[in-house]
Amino acid sequence: MFICFFLFVRPESEFIDKIVGDVMNKLQAMSSSHTRGLFGIDVRVNKVESLLNMESPDVLIVGIWGMGGIGKTTIAEVVCNKVCSRFEGIFFANLRQQVKAHSMADLRRRFLSQLLGQEIMNRGSLSFRDSFVRDRLRRIKVFIVLDDVDNLMCLEEWRDLLDGRNSSFDAGSKVLITSRDKQVLNNVVDDTYEVEGLNYEESLQLFSSKALKNCNPTIDHRHLIAQIVSHVQGNPLALIVLGSSLYGKSIKEWRSALNKLAQDPQIKKALIISYKGLDSEQKSIFLDIAHFLRRWESNRATRILDGFYGRPVIFDISTLIDKCLITTTENMLEMHDLLQEMAFNIVRAESDFPGEHSRLCHLPDVVHVLEENKGTQKVKGMSLDMSMLSRHIHLKSDAFAMMNGLRYLNFYHSHSSEEDKMHLPLTGLEYLPNELRYLRWYGFPSKSLPPSFRAEHLVELDLCGSKLVKLWTGIQDVGNLRKITLSYSPYLTELPDLSKAKNLECLQLVACYSLTEVPSSLQYLDKLEELDVHFCYNLRSFPMLDSKVLKVLLISREGRLFGWLKRKKKGWGRLVWFVFPESNGGADEMEEKVRWEKKKIQKVRDICGSLPTALGSPPKFTNPPPLLTSLGMRRNRGSSHEEGPPCRLKTRKLVGG
Repeated sequence: MFICFFLFVRPESEFIDKIVGDVMNKLQAMSSSHTRGLFGIDVRVNKVESLLNMESPDVLIVGIWGMGGIGKTTIAEVVCNKVCSRFEGIFFANLRQQVKAHSMADLRRRFLSQLLGQEIMNRGSLSFRDSFVRDRLRRIKVFIVLDDVDNLMCLEEWRDLLDGRNSSFDAGSKVLITSRDKQVLNNVVDDTYEVEGLNYEESLQLFSSKALKNCNPTIDHRHLIAQIVSHVQGNPLALIVLGSSLYGKSIKEWRSALNKLAQDPQIKKALIISYKGLDSEQKSIFLDIAHFLRRWESNRATRILDGFYGRPVIFDISTLIDKCLITTTENMLEMHDLLQEMAFNIVRAESDFPGEHSRLCHLPDVVHVLEENKGTQKVKGMSLDMSMLSRHIHLKSDAFAMMNGLRYLNFYHSHSSEEDKMHLPLTGLEYLPNELRYLRWYGFPSKSLPPSFRAEHLVELDLCGSKLVKLWTGIQDVGNLRKITLSYSPYLTELPDLSKAKNLECLQLVACYSLTEVPSSLQYLDKLEELDVHFCYNLRSFPMLDSKVLKVLLISREGRLFGWLKRKKKGWGRLVWFVFPESNGGADEMEEKVRWEKKKIQKVRDICGSLPTALGSPPKFTNPPPLLTSLGMRRNRGSSHEEGPPCRLKTRKLVGG
């Protein structure tokens, strides 16, 4: 019996082709051509590679997260090109575009044919759950890139493969998923790389390579390049698009292009995708932040928005963060300039008439609407930096009569101004919308709020520097009110009954020189944390506060109020902060007063007041209160009321604190 062995030998040319192919793959991985012109890419690619842990046999899934145009796809492409020679199968697909143009079934067929070969499709329609498919895939070491995944539904069909990754693919396989939505990634990935914008130097290099090529920049060019780089904030797509469009253009054209960057079709398309993925209220919240609340302290902005929408919006804020539409930096709400411009353009597109825009914050539009009484009920918010006014503005007493839907009104000064440029008739303001949640009007020119105004929806009221004599008459239902600021209102003689302000946390009355008493209703406000009556020189009486949460009491100057407080025997033991009356005496007098206070305020941790001119530095106490840790004193500039509060604060740590 003969047994024959047949040895099939591949032609020599096939071996040569294979060797050449392997060498070319290795050369491709070593080449830097795929990163030429991509400034700053190497650092970002290395970080992604580190998360993928290329030497590990584990099947890992890594997310790349960032705003539109920040370079997520580019990073994924470069990583893929760099490591492809280590894998037997490569698959790269833009899921959002594929699903939009085709079906998930088409994408699945492409995936299987690309990794397992076209012949597998002869078996008919196969799913990822098919045992034959799973058996073939687990024998292949693959590198998969699922690009631009904008919602979880896009990944639903892939979940079986991804969730059972270690049994789905051969050891050492890797998966990259890019998305603008962090929550999408959180559901599937092992780790996420957040793409940062290019730094200033990288941005300069990228923009100059497109806008100038080999030309030397003029002084005008350099100045505009610095402006553009600052404005674009490291977004590579915007730098490339704008730089390419400005090549060979005049300086005038450069300046003109900077003002309409967010309207470029490519940039607009990249930015608006995340916005379109929001529900209607989330879109509205995004527009509110872009127009009014950017760079606000996060908790305070959220509190105002809670008032706008009559419910907690913390989940919606989290969604905006996950979708890269806003960020929180040092507990401040922030967003990219291009996204803010996009928001401005969305609102401008609502109507050709500013009075029919939902939000107004551009000075010419606000002035036009106010002066011409062109406001409508469509206006939800209005903001005006009065220090930017180039002329005086005279409003009619019914300037807000048609704006019934106004929830946010903010007339402020971004820098000090000697002159009030916003004026009302002598009869004052007749009407303010009752829907207001936030009212801030620096230098409010009326003697009181309109009699018809109901403050029941107000969350914050700030009429700093006003001409108020009184706020309103009678008792108002102000249960939503959290903060009242009436500081530097020299004509204010009385405060209303605030017994219904059950949620009031802060009352600021600094330098209200005509105020003689604080209403007794304050003693019933058990959420009041801060009360500031600093430089209220004529205060004669003060309610005995019994708030369990009062942390800050700011009072000023020995005399009437100080003597009144000294006669009281209880009620101050819970204070965490106490601002000491001004003293014109020396250290001995201050020591005596602190000894008296120490008996009554055992929990005082900080003392502030006015530093007597004769003392060069805060005095050192020999017997401070037991919990006192610091003493801060302002330099006293004199007794004239017109000089305002002293501005310099010296602080020293105390022995025994």
